[in-house]
Amino acid sequence: MIYVVEIPHRNAPTLWTAATREDFVARCQADLLQRSSSVVVHGKTTPRQLLTEHGIDSLDEARHSDPWIAELADVHGLDTQLYMECDGEWHSKPIDEYDAHRKQLELNLADLILLEGESAAKDALLSEVMWRRPGGIEARAALANALNKAAASEAA
Repeated sequence: MIYVVEIPHRNAPTLWTAATREDFVARCQADLLQRSSSVVVHGKTTPRQLLTEHGIDSLDEARHSDPWIAELADVHGLDTQLYMECDGEWHSKPIDEYDAHRKQLELNLADLILLEGESAAKDALLSEVMWRRPGGIEARAALANALNKAAASEAA
């Protein structure tokens, strides 16, 4: 279980949970779709695939019409797997989809706390330092409430 504590700039903190990292990614993607967002959070391609997708027949043609694709091919080669996260830049270093969605989620928040597992969540409740931030008291209370509800449903 992943406990997701969102602390916005102005409103009260919210807490939601995801069963797995894959569930976290799926929920973040669904939220972006619901907001009709065209943001690309995580992508994979090669310079050769970009040429095809843009209807470009050669690197020479790309140098004139889409020089950024030609530059990617020059730097990385035509068939190197490239990755993009929410910064819109292509990189040759693999980018984890979970991390990309975490970064996208925290872009519009004052703070984001991800706690993987009940043990991490319980340990976080015991930390005074962790909650010394704007919205920290409310966020801590939301986490405590979620853990109490989980414990009560397990006991039932």
